[in-house]
Amino acid sequence: MYFHLLKSFSSFLASITIFLSVSSHADTIASEKHSPDVSFEKVKSIFGDNINPTDTHLKLLLLAVAMDHTSTASTFKNQKIGIPYIVETGPGFWVGRLKNGDRTLEVLVNNALLLLFSKENIHNRKQGVDYLMRLAEAENYWPATFYLAETQLSQKLTIDYDNQGVLSGRITGNTRKTAQEVMTRYNRCAEIGFSPCQIRIGLWLASSPGSANDSIRVLRAAIQSTLSDPRYGDTVDPLLKQSAMIILAKKKELNINNDEIQVYQRLAAL
Repeated sequence: MYFHLLKSFSSFLASITIFLSVSSHADTIASEKHSPDVSFEKVKSIFGDNINPTDTHLKLLLLAVAMDHTSTASTFKNQKIGIPYIVETGPGFWVGRLKNGDRTLEVLVNNALLLLFSKENIHNRKQGVDYLMRLAEAENYWPATFYLAETQLSQKLTIDYDNQGVLSGRITGNTRKTAQEVMTRYNRCAEIGFSPCQIRIGLWLASSPGSANDSIRVLRAAIQSTLSDPRYGDTVDPLLKQSAMIILAKKKELNINNDEIQVYQRLAAL
């Protein structure tokens, strides 16, 4: 699949907040809040192999949930959100709360995660997840915003994570409206400091006339944020490679040192 974008979308792009600075270390360090200690066997009994998704979209969602949970700046510190909390009390606890009308954020998100990753065959799984994530987004839970942006991108636009070319194409009519919604959502989670969202904005800018310099600044900041925050760990966003290649293509025009160039070369070789 190919990510179709409107190259003449400059009027909309001009309204997007450009994230040219990296969040400070104080904003990204983990809090002292810890998740329940649950066994791998118990996790597997509920989620099976689904808990180790090959889908980049789902890997990054789990990362987003974990990062918000450990963030000192999170407004949801008292919410028991995530796979360990689901496993600790069991799926029935969370499903029961939802059936009884509980619409607190932890209930919405944990039921969405259950639907997404459960090894059981669940009818209308995707529709249920989208509905719950929209409710969570309405509570300003940014991982839900990221999930919905990625979902819109895959369902109504298209993206090929293995295609190393600059994003290109044309968007018109209703598709243009969807594209605006997607980028507004990426803009929200980029503001939080989630580098996958910043990268997607940078790549969008790379395909827009007159936005090349902004694109490079956004991508450089996003890569620096990714590499400096240990919470990203082994979760590699495939668009890091494409981002590094775009920067390397402009290296003669940029005032960057050899050490930084070597970082981009390593990423481009992934």
